[in-house]
Amino acid sequence: MTIFSIFIFIYVLISYIVGYSLNTIEPYGYELNISNVLGTLGFQLFLSGVSEEILFRGLPITVLGGVICEENKIGFTFIIVITSVLFSVAHIQWTLFPITLSFSWFQLIYAFVLGVAYGLTYVKSGSIIYPMIMHGLSNFLMVGIGYIFMGVMS
Repeated sequence: MTIFSIFIFIYVLISYIVGYSLNTIEPYGYELNISNVLGTLGFQLFLSGVSEEILFRGLPITVLGGVICEENKIGFTFIIVITSVLFSVAHIQWTLFPITLSFSWFQLIYAFVLGVAYGLTYVKSGSIIYPMIMHGLSNFLMVGIGYIFMGVMS
């Protein structure tokens, strides 16, 4: 858990430094007041990761693993890749009226890699709690460091 936290912190820090250097970071679409900042950080830490881990790891890996793998850990690799692709696709922004799709390849690859890490952690530990903590922490760091950079750069 500590190694993951350090890795994510360094990765997020580098991605924001590069993003601001290349002017590819867009500002948040809302005012950065104490209520918004604490609300979004709390959401990222306690709700987003928890719910997404149940939806993208807990349910599909448990159900498909029970049907496909039957105690065969090798079969879980395929399931983890499939759930990671679905997790990545879920990070595509879309609308129906008008029909639009927008995404960042960087974000899709980032979501896929983290999906694999969360899936492996779930399968190896046998508990959804660890991926929930990892996911909440990575979301918290991504948004929180973004707030810090926005405050410094504005």
